[in-house]
Amino acid sequence: MSDAIPSPVAGPGFPRMALGLAWLGSSLGTSVVGWSAGGLPERLLLGASVLGFVTAGAVASNRRRTVTLAFSAAASTVMITAGAVAAVLIASPEGLT
Repeated sequence: MSDAIPSPVAGPGFPRMALGLAWLGSSLGTSVVGWSAGGLPERLLLGASVLGFVTAGAVASNRRRTVTLAFSAAASTVMITAGAVAAVLIASPEGLT
């Protein structure tokens, strides 16, 4: 019996489902935080959450696996950057005006 971890590129199954659910959960969380932030951080986080929902749909569709995983990695970079910028804007005294 092999202990090899299945590759998410190899086909459908749990790794792809988990990635899609992770994108869905993080997009929902980002949209809730963005909705409660207000101002520029709100627009920034809501835009990032829309990107997350698109990525969740792409991952769940299970088409063009290699491209989808590269898109997922790029989208996560954008989400992290948007979250960091929004956090700086929220933390600054002038950020919410």
